Amino acid sequence: MAFDEENLKGTAGRLCVLGHAMKGTLSAPLARKAIELGVRLAGGEVVSSHCISDGGDGFLDAFLEIHSGRITRDVAPDALGRLVLAEYFVDDSGDTCAIEMARVCGLAMLAPEDRDIMASGTMGLGRLIVRAHSLGASEIHIGLGGSATCDGGLGMIAEMCRCLLEVELPREHYGARDLDHPPVLDLNALKARLEGVRLVIHCDVQNPLLGPNGTAAVFAPQKGANSHQVEDLEMWMSRWADYVEGQLGGYWREVPGAGAAGGLGFALAALGATLVDGANSFLEVIGLERDIDRSDGLITCEGKFDASSFHGKGPWKAALLAAKKGRTAVIACGVADDIAVARANDHDVTILEFASLLPEERRNAEVFTLLQQAVSYFLRTGRTDAPPPLASGDRIKKL
Repeated sequence: MAFDEENLKGTAGRLCVLGHAMKGTLSAPLARKAIELGVRLAGGEVVSSHCISDGGDGFLDAFLEIHSGRITRDVAPDALGRLVLAEYFVDDSGDTCAIEMARVCGLAMLAPEDRDIMASGTMGLGRLIVRAHSLGASEIHIGLGGSATCDGGLGMIAEMCRCLLEVELPREHYGARDLDHPPVLDLNALKARLEGVRLVIHCDVQNPLLGPNGTAAVFAPQKGANSHQVEDLEMWMSRWADYVEGQLGGYWREVPGAGAAGGLGFALAALGATLVDGANSFLEVIGLERDIDRSDGLITCEGKFDASSFHGKGPWKAALLAAKKGRTAVIACGVADDIAVARANDHDVTILEFASLLPEERRNAEVFTLLQQAVSYFLRTGRTDAPPPLASGDRIKKL
């Protein structure tokens, strides 16, 4: 629901704030802080403030906020098999670990000129799962999103077989092209080795593994795959699914989220993991519905608001919940797609686009200030037809 310009002029009201990572610019905690400052500068009250994630970027930040523990680091391979210092979460008891796929095999970790979807794999994630297992964790949460991979989880499974089953494999690193001729793997023995460990997978999308809505067709092009590579990946992924399901005696290719992170959702489901909607899991834990009921509205953020924002993304789900309850619902974003904005308009969601007319360097350098200004200006004036005074090139939309 949009703000009533006359009634709300000069008063910002009582608002829920949700910080969401703005890819490549702001972490979820910093985004939350910018929105909080904007609300308070406008004279508003922050009723509740949280970080959220849909399983992708910012998953560890959001997880740390609702669980008592620490972020620790370990050496693990990135998507191309190069060693990096990867972060993961361990709770105070050591019983629960959390891993963010984007922080070990993420697309953002690779320079554009280094990205190679056919060579990219998930070995690093396997290494961190093994590490969590060795610590004695009885529950491992994994956030899928922001991956550079489309290997159906082959690299992860190979690494887990090597470490947990102590088997020798022809090579160390496996990428997507190895789906054409995967190594012989004892998946039943691996699944048995994981018994007693609860795997919870937070998916940022609900796509199946195969077909026109599957991981190769929808997500591989976003990671650099050309049309011929997409065809090969679809064919190899289908054979890989036959291989995995044939060994384990199940059918997981159609499970919602099976196509997440290049098919990792499928592989983990086959190994006994529970796949959950990443955004909903966080919104439920923080009690967002309760917070909205005692507020005047909600403000959250996203780096880019486009068609993908409607599919499993936390900001949209949160804003939609607020709008359905008759509260103000605002998503602040750096840039927005006009078609997506029109669709949001149909659901009474307000989009604040604050950096579309700025050069990319300035967006990245000033995004904290721009986000703060956009929120404050909107709440102080109730207007969306003019930009914040200190950012004359910005454009803010009201729906």
